[in-house]
Amino acid sequence: MSNQTADRILRYAIAGALAGVVIFLLLNPSISREERDERQQDFGNMGEVFLDVWVHALMIGTVTGVVIGCSLVVAQESGAWSSVRLQRYLPTALGVGLFGGAIAGTIGQFAFSLLLFVNLVIARTVGWCLMGAVAGICPGAAYADSRKAWHGALGGAIGGGLGGLLFDVIAFVTQGGSASRFLGFVTMGVATGAAVALVEEIAKEHWITILTGSREGKSYIISKPETTIGRDELADIPLFGDQTVQKQHAKLVKSDGALSIVAYPGLTVTVNSVPTSSASLEDGAVIGIGSHKLRFSTKARGTVSVQQPVVPVRPASYVPVQPSMLIVVAGPHTGQTFPLNVGSIVIGRDPACRIQLSQDGMVSRNHATLIWDGISLRVQDLGSTNGLFVNGQRITEAVLSVGDTIGLGQSLLRVG
Repeated sequence: MSNQTADRILRYAIAGALAGVVIFLLLNPSISREERDERQQDFGNMGEVFLDVWVHALMIGTVTGVVIGCSLVVAQESGAWSSVRLQRYLPTALGVGLFGGAIAGTIGQFAFSLLLFVNLVIARTVGWCLMGAVAGICPGAAYADSRKAWHGALGGAIGGGLGGLLFDVIAFVTQGGSASRFLGFVTMGVATGAAVALVEEIAKEHWITILTGSREGKSYIISKPETTIGRDELADIPLFGDQTVQKQHAKLVKSDGALSIVAYPGLTVTVNSVPTSSASLEDGAVIGIGSHKLRFSTKARGTVSVQQPVVPVRPASYVPVQPSMLIVVAGPHTGQTFPLNVGSIVIGRDPACRIQLSQDGMVSRNHATLIWDGISLRVQDLGSTNGLFVNGQRITEAVLSVGDTIGLGQSLLRVG
């Protein structure tokens, strides 16, 4: 699991935990009051008891749907706060959580009543599955992304079911009461948040990582048929800080499983430093929009069991100028230079590496090695987590010349 994936899951889990605390604070007073009333309840009036049970289920469903659903939107936007985006997306999440939560609470109570005679744990697990699914749908509904909504529903159902399962375990250990409910709601929130993020990470096919600017390191999963990029705060991938970037500058278009970037009329972008108005994207391609750099990544469609051949970056007839250094042109270490000396040079986060990129969390501890014999310069992947790229092409080994770029994690280095 990459650091980027782990960070995303952690953010969603923390958001879910905080949502669990809020749910407890909102619901615990009424639940405690209901428990006291039950001990004094006149069961001769079964109509009133029946009504109380269903009203209570409706309340739990709506509160859970709204609070966890909105918390997942906040987790999505974390690290790049924008009041405009939150004001745009949170009301939709709130509406879906409110309406869907009411339905989930009602159906959940019905399922709970049917299954209660079978097993209390199973009954609660099924009911909470439904509430978790509704909460998971909210971000996809807010961003008008049906694929995201589906993955969110699946992750939410898994997390909600796990939370419901653990709720009764916690209640048994703590002998019930407020402490039990607090731990139970927090556990449900954590499980739902983490499961939604995990399902999205497993199911993702394409994603974009910002390499420069205030949102450096933030990753966007591409799941919509068209994804907008620009200076507009409501763009799917917003880019700030450069007035040469238009509000709607380009869009990513999915077609037959492949992804292309298309600039809006009269505008251009660069792909691997080549200006263009439209281009198909390959794994590792670096997109330039104004002063911003973005890396496109896609999951491999398959693997080859044999060792990959060395990829020549230049034709055999090309006689390179002698390389003397590496210059970091994108990423946390932008501006740093590293001299090239004869021998083997390891690149990575480990303090022992000759070229240390310690601030780039997506670089492996020992990511790649450069071999410079005074005549030719080669780079070789050392089994890194996120891969090695030369001029935007993913490789295991390649011959380098002056001007070539090496991509590792969020960093881009140019041979000089």
